[in-house]
Amino acid sequence: MATSNPLLRALSVALGLAFATSVVHAAVDQENTGSISGGITLNSGVFGQSFVPTLDAIDFAEFQVNDQNPGFGDGDYIAVRVRNGAINGSILGTSETVFFADQVFNPINQPTELVHFSFSSPIALTPGQIYVLEPFRAAPSTLESDLGFFGTGFNNDAYVNGTAFFHGAVFTGVNAPFDLWFSEGTTVPLPAALWLFAPALAGLGRLRRRG
Repeated sequence: MATSNPLLRALSVALGLAFATSVVHAAVDQENTGSISGGITLNSGVFGQSFVPTLDAIDFAEFQVNDQNPGFGDGDYIAVRVRNGAINGSILGTSETVFFADQVFNPINQPTELVHFSFSSPIALTPGQIYVLEPFRAAPSTLESDLGFFGTGFNNDAYVNGTAFFHGAVFTGVNAPFDLWFSEGTTVPLPAALWLFAPALAGLGRLRRRG
């Protein structure tokens, strides 16, 4: 039977929201998120970044990206593969495709954007083993389009548990070592309305005392 008590109705709504509403909290595992400097372009061939997880799964990855040929209005569809052991290792999973819109030309400094890649289901990993995040073009594009995936400085071993790959091989040469800017981990749903529990429980307590 429905209650006629306005306070009870409000408490019911508050508790319902607390259970039904959720937000996503990113639990970052491995990351290299230092100052942005240097990068690898999408049109340069197969590239990526290796990492060694401590978690047993991954469901997102992030990179810093900009438009290397802005102002053409094309944009690009991009995604990320998780590979086992090396840049040519078996593919364990592929992220959902992200559309990166054409940027407006900036004559001083073309800004980077944080791009979040989600996996539709968690990719199982073995903690302590090597894996590679491989960004790639997920749909045909015009020759005018080229995106830059940025790192944290040439001649800088910023992420000691991995390295960048370039042209399908470990990044070497006078600019090595080099690591891409990246982060990876899992997303955890958390109650967004937990703050509603306090007044709800307090109200129930008052009603019980009145009873």
